[in-house]
Amino acid sequence: MANPTRFPAGISTYVNKTNSVLATFPNVPNSTQSSVITSEMNPYVAGFYTVTNTTATIGAGTGLTGFNAGVVSLAVTTASGGKAAVALNGNSSTGQAIQLIPGNQMWFNVQVAHNSTFLSDSTTVSRYGLFDVSDTTGTIANGVYLEKSAGSTALKLVIKNTGLTGSTVTTTINNVADLAKPSGIYGDTSSTVGTLTTAGSSNKYTSIAVGTAGSGYAQAPLVRATGANGSSPYAQLYCQTQSSSLYAPYITHIGGTGYTTFTNEVNHWLDLSFWYDGKGRFFFGVNGKQVLSIGQDGTTALAAGGTATSGNSFAVTNASMTSSISPILPYAGAFDNIMPMIALNAAAGYALNTNATNIMFVDSIQCGSEYN
Repeated sequence: MANPTRFPAGISTYVNKTNSVLATFPNVPNSTQSSVITSEMNPYVAGFYTVTNTTATIGAGTGLTGFNAGVVSLAVTTASGGKAAVALNGNSSTGQAIQLIPGNQMWFNVQVAHNSTFLSDSTTVSRYGLFDVSDTTGTIANGVYLEKSAGSTALKLVIKNTGLTGSTVTTTINNVADLAKPSGIYGDTSSTVGTLTTAGSSNKYTSIAVGTAGSGYAQAPLVRATGANGSSPYAQLYCQTQSSSLYAPYITHIGGTGYTTFTNEVNHWLDLSFWYDGKGRFFFGVNGKQVLSIGQDGTTALAAGGTATSGNSFAVTNASMTSSISPILPYAGAFDNIMPMIALNAAAGYALNTNATNIMFVDSIQCGSEYN
């Protein structure tokens, strides 16, 4: 009889390349894994989330109900003081759902897209990741998250840890991704935004074609029918990709009446992913591609409380744990030495001051952990 096949590294049901940051995500958890997964907004169920809503509308969104797998829109309707966020409800009264614990793996992913005014607004600040509060626009004392600062589309990784002393140590790595690039890769000159041309008659969309194919798309983008004066049921547009460019667009639903213009907007999706391996190493990737690691194997110094530019590997140089907190100390340089040691929320949101037409779209939020 042939020898049985053995899988010493385990089996993942995450369908992606083996080098993806989320390659080991436990879609089907075992007795030592907790997998907290949304229904990918299909449909959007408000009770699954803690919602921040200040002069904003949060829901399926005009003309978006036909997008494959569902999507939720966070649209701020008043610029001054407007903000919107969604956070996964957790298992405690305060909503926290996930925690970074030495020895246990942790995974996080959020899939987001943004309209053009969001990306061009010089005052919008957005955050995506794990927080100790549900309102991502507020004060963060503990968290691991990505932040788009005002005046930029670049993302920075922010790690905040408020330890036993009560003082917050903030470690930052700049330029780890770029919201304006379909590839999401900061500095990627080969990735460009594509366009579609649409036309109509008798108050309905009647044709669609590729204008410029663009490049760097990891998946089918969110295509919105933005024509004026449309009425429900709205026109629905879709576009496939081929060789990371726009290809084979469709009018999937002609839609209602009332359109007087027949414009569209193509908004690319970005997957922003974390993985903590439980052994001192933290990885960040965009669209599945690893772009950053922090851990004892790193080659570039990253001091707790310091700031660095983006790179492929970093080493934490100063440990903050003591044997009284952790009898088995982590490796020198391990991510454990700067990570927050408190339960956190998986969330995404933004705030703005000058533009009332900004929209963030969320396709899914996923997180999981082990409890060995």
